Amino acid sequence: MMSVQQNTALRSWMLEAAAGLMCSLLCIALLVAAPTRAFAYVSNNDIVAGQPMSERDLTVAQQIDIDAPFACMIDSNGLIYFERGAHEPLKIASMTKIMTAILALENSSPTDILTVSYRAATVGESSANLREGDQMTMFNMLCCLLIPSGNDAATAIAEFIGEKALALGWDLGLEEGEEPPTDPFDAFVCLMNKKGRELELEDSVFTNPHGLDDGVWYSDMHSTPYDVCLMARYAMQFDDFRRIVCSTGATVDVVRGGETRQLSLTTTDWFLASYAYATGVKTGSTDYAGYCFVGSSKYLDLELYAVVLQCDDENSRFIDVQNMHVWGFLHRVEYNPVNSDETVTVADKSGSHEELLFAEVAHPGWIDRTFKTYLENPDEILVLFDIDGNITQRIQWASLDGNIKKGQVVGTVEFLQHNRVVCTKNIIAAEDCPAPDMFQSVRIWVDRMKLSFQGKDSVALTRIANTLPRIVDKTTA
Repeated sequence: MMSVQQNTALRSWMLEAAAGLMCSLLCIALLVAAPTRAFAYVSNNDIVAGQPMSERDLTVAQQIDIDAPFACMIDSNGLIYFERGAHEPLKIASMTKIMTAILALENSSPTDILTVSYRAATVGESSANLREGDQMTMFNMLCCLLIPSGNDAATAIAEFIGEKALALGWDLGLEEGEEPPTDPFDAFVCLMNKKGRELELEDSVFTNPHGLDDGVWYSDMHSTPYDVCLMARYAMQFDDFRRIVCSTGATVDVVRGGETRQLSLTTTDWFLASYAYATGVKTGSTDYAGYCFVGSSKYLDLELYAVVLQCDDENSRFIDVQNMHVWGFLHRVEYNPVNSDETVTVADKSGSHEELLFAEVAHPGWIDRTFKTYLENPDEILVLFDIDGNITQRIQWASLDGNIKKGQVVGTVEFLQHNRVVCTKNIIAAEDCPAPDMFQSVRIWVDRMKLSFQGKDSVALTRIANTLPRIVDKTTA
């Protein structure tokens, strides 16, 4: 018979075992119910706003939690929010078609008529189901390129623009000694690389217009997450591009066998249907590239571009990009750098009004005289990234020796965040301050000599009235 101590120990062991079994079963259930995606993670090698995660005192809630081994996110102004292997040269699959679209938009009219060649119709893999001899406008061909990611459309565009380039003798950006191409397809590829250099895509090489990378298409073609962000941001400046990539589908006209028919196109971009603020942009996938995606979204006046490369499955790329965008918008903050508890009355042709006092500025010609100033556009709101930290101001005064007139620009102030200028404003005199005349200058010189012997200041001090509120990371507030 067991003792009380043995019985208690046995019951305790059984409870612990049961609890462990229940925990294991719960974990299995969660894994089965979870979407098909790898475990997301954060890394000390991730870079947030130019600073490695290992150097930042950030909580887990402040970090991006994504699967993708390579990622980057920027905003429409080019500010880099997040980097994970962002400058690693990698295959980008059909995201190559963004560059193809850029060249088409810059070098053709939407109404130009393209004819599909045998090469275009038979290129294979992702397709808009074009046939040899089909004819359609450039705009419709761009729809075939970007919505279903048609390799046939990419080839047709390359041949059309390349033939135009050869016929008109365009500069193809060839290096010294490089043999000029005779095939329109090859000429277009030269234009792709030339445009890449113009856009400062520092580690991007293009060898075809569609992104295929195996078999006959195997090559050193590559780009980086950061370069793809830049490419997508540039492309979104074109209204036609933006209109197409935000469409979940389209119906386009094609002339086939002398008759006008309609092709139904369906997007490969599931992000558009899953995220309310999504505005595009482009998917990609091959065996070498894995699953890739560059997605854009806009919330209020902030548009973000996020790229993920070499994702393990089709769904995780969209989930990752959405998580990146949600994180970016969470850290969006509106900020007015013009703040003061004091005002100054400014009189102009329309009457008198109050402005926030920026500074009382010492006139160097006087010992004890200052004049009041204010800033232009005091109501301008900046959209900032709160993790980048607080704002500082850097003032550059103009020459102030002469007569100062009301309304005169007497300097500039730069507002900086993380050593980056986010705004520049003119400093404007709110009142007149004449320089001393000759007799006054003589008296001031004598007074300054006396003050110098006494170790006292011989010019009034400039007092800055503008204050800069602290920026608080909203995830820690």
